[in-house]
Amino acid sequence: MSAMEKRWGVVKEEAASVEEDVTPSEEQDVPVAPQGPGSGIVARKTTRREIVKYAAWGGIGFTALNSVPVTLKFISPDPDWPAPPGQVKPGPVRIASVKELIPGSFTLYKFNFGKMTLVGGLWYFDEDVEHQRRGATQAAGKDISGGQNENLNVPGGMVSFCLLCTHLGCIPKNWDSSTKILTCPCHNGLYDIRNGAAVVGGPPPAAIPEIRLERRGDDIWAVDWKDVDYVKTLDVYRNKGVV
Repeated sequence: MSAMEKRWGVVKEEAASVEEDVTPSEEQDVPVAPQGPGSGIVARKTTRREIVKYAAWGGIGFTALNSVPVTLKFISPDPDWPAPPGQVKPGPVRIASVKELIPGSFTLYKFNFGKMTLVGGLWYFDEDVEHQRRGATQAAGKDISGGQNENLNVPGGMVSFCLLCTHLGCIPKNWDSSTKILTCPCHNGLYDIRNGAAVVGGPPPAAIPEIRLERRGDDIWAVDWKDVDYVKTLDVYRNKGVV
């Protein structure tokens, strides 16, 4: 039984106890204000039993309303994590048209590679960037750059990563275009996006995982994790049911 149900039970018992204490002999009429002529309202006297009953049920209603904020705190979705499930179908997802992307841009999008909807970031730099190497693990350290570019028909300065911090699972969405550093607002984790999202500051134990891109016609698509085995080694990703 929840704390809220217990509180309701106590108030109900008190209401029943008080009502039983009011015997028929105690049902004294309580005068009401006389009604004006032609008002169409018939004056009625309220019994003491009715007053006690209404007061008790009023207490129950107050108890229920007083518990609502606590209940909503636990059932309301977190605005940052996770992105609402079901918004994106599992599989590749279109990010944007090539015509919509310009060098220096940073684009947010949602994707789902099998279990839940997540937030991704797409960067388009003026020059080629470093990509993550395959076969890395969380224990490999904070810099796993030096891998091959496995994106298909995509400009060399374009790269994408999952925006789920490897520290505690916040969304690192603060992008500084001057330093080219992505910052997680929760504990100031810093990721060097041009260098395979290597961790350059803060508590994150590993780089956020890279997402493989593909050009289809005039559109850029996020098609899959670059290295799903690496994702499976990330504690936060496993704990949140990402993989």
